[in-house]
Amino acid sequence: MKRSHQPRRSELSRRRTLRSVVRLHAQSSDRAFTLVEMMIAVALVLLIMTMFAEIFQIATSSLSKQRGLSENDQRARLLNTVVRADLDKRSFRDVIPFTSNQDTRQLGGLLLRRTGYWYYAENDPSDDTDDVLQFTTQVSNRSQSTDTTPYLGLAVPFSFLSPAITALDVNGPTFTVNGDYSAFFSTGTAVGRHIWVSGSQGANGQSNDGRYLVDNVSVVGGNTQFLLDRPIAQMATLGTLYLSEFQPELDDGLPGNLIGQSSAAEIAYYLRGGNLYRRVLLIRDADTSGAQPHLETGSPILVGDYAPSNGSFWRDFDYSAFYNRGNYSPGNSTGTDLVGKGPRFHTVSQSLNNDANAPKEVAFSLPLPLPAPLQIQDQFRTISLGIPQFRFGHDPWTGVPREFAGPGADGQLGNYDDTGFIGRFTMSECSQSAFGFPGTMSINSANPTLDNSPVSMRTTLNLDTNNAISEFTTNPQLRRGADILMTNVLSFDVKVWDPLLGLFVDLGDRSYPTGSFYFSTTDLANNKCQNGVYSPSNKYRYDTWHPKAEIIQPGSPNNRYPNPPFTTQVNSVQITINYRDISSDQIRQVTIVQSLIDPN
Repeated sequence: MKRSHQPRRSELSRRRTLRSVVRLHAQSSDRAFTLVEMMIAVALVLLIMTMFAEIFQIATSSLSKQRGLSENDQRARLLNTVVRADLDKRSFRDVIPFTSNQDTRQLGGLLLRRTGYWYYAENDPSDDTDDVLQFTTQVSNRSQSTDTTPYLGLAVPFSFLSPAITALDVNGPTFTVNGDYSAFFSTGTAVGRHIWVSGSQGANGQSNDGRYLVDNVSVVGGNTQFLLDRPIAQMATLGTLYLSEFQPELDDGLPGNLIGQSSAAEIAYYLRGGNLYRRVLLIRDADTSGAQPHLETGSPILVGDYAPSNGSFWRDFDYSAFYNRGNYSPGNSTGTDLVGKGPRFHTVSQSLNNDANAPKEVAFSLPLPLPAPLQIQDQFRTISLGIPQFRFGHDPWTGVPREFAGPGADGQLGNYDDTGFIGRFTMSECSQSAFGFPGTMSINSANPTLDNSPVSMRTTLNLDTNNAISEFTTNPQLRRGADILMTNVLSFDVKVWDPLLGLFVDLGDRSYPTGSFYFSTTDLANNKCQNGVYSPSNKYRYDTWHPKAEIIQPGSPNNRYPNPPFTTQVNSVQITINYRDISSDQIRQVTIVQSLIDPN
């Protein structure tokens, strides 16, 4: 009998050990992480995420700062370029004020270097937010740049002289407009008048816009039919007819684009509500015969006031203009029937001319002797922007600049303690219907010193929380911001070079009693100001003036001052602008030093 095989004891022991190890491994595989292990793992993940977040934040911050620096550099370059270009194109090349009754014939050709005006208001020397710089420019007057780009601005065609074309003969030279316009032309053949067509396009895509000679005008069924000197293409779009080419909208030679063009302008820089404004008002290039908009017959287009609905003159025209009071007649106290009253456009040929012997325009006529406070010189006007009464932002009667909203404790606007700095009126404020001026103006023919306008020293204004003039915020979106050069501006400081001190100073700074621009009401021996009405204490102003300029003291029309405030020549100007960049939250400064002496 065979013996059965039995495993050895050592082998059984190894098998039991192996099964124990397998069971232990299975038990350890089913066990979860402990709390300590989880906390360590989460902490490590958070640490890694924090490191990545910090790296990303550093990279983003660096990119943001670089972008902010780039934007700041771009804004600074733009600001520097614009200001320097304007100063280089100033029409008043030699900034030397005219004196009262100066004989300009002795200047000869040098008079051509002193056209228009150059004005600087320091107001309070301790306040770098109330400076104003205003002057006339002309693109032909430049010494350091080659920029001949003309100034452009809004110009709306006169609606009553721009009827819509309603019909056109197929491929013929005849078209029709609604209404009878024959009175604007000579009837019959060979009319000899020109018209402009705008917005007309032929079916083949050809534009019909342009200037045409009218051969014949006839009225059929109450509508006007025009026969042109050449055929006009069949119209896919009929367009508009311009009955007068002597209007600002056609100054650029292009009808229908609502843009006027000029080589000259009035430009004003000022700071209000954190915005640096640059207001540009074009001065028409037209000669004396074409100074005011008119028909080819010579009849004026603007007869009486210009008061469009829902707006004012400066809503429709970015042009320098003044209001003519018209011819006064005895007994007329309202001014409603005055002949020749209404807005007048400034022109290069007349308004930049500072010749003391230039022809004068009759402002109004009254029998002698003139009633007080009028004087004989009040009847006549020399149409020059060198005379403050004709400038933007100046009282049209007194000539004093309107730079503050309300009077101080003395209750009289135009004095040393006025409050609420406004600088100049913004484009939005000038566009409101309530503004009106210079399209319309309240007139008192018995006493023109009572004439009323937004720039009058008789009118108190109010500022709202946005530093806008409350009286002219009916439609605050109207042309809002169109004249803003830079936002988030903290200060705008202008200084002039003092040849006696050899440094740039604020006008009227009392820290330098031996300087050229010192002002003091107590130290008359060293006081350099000759006209304390135009440049009162705490409201210091420099002006190049005009030989026939005369300033009337607000509230005291018998007190008249013919001299400029300061007579020292300005050779150089320093403009410092501080502004905040929002993207980088950094304060930046731009300093512009511009010589006002042309190189030989």
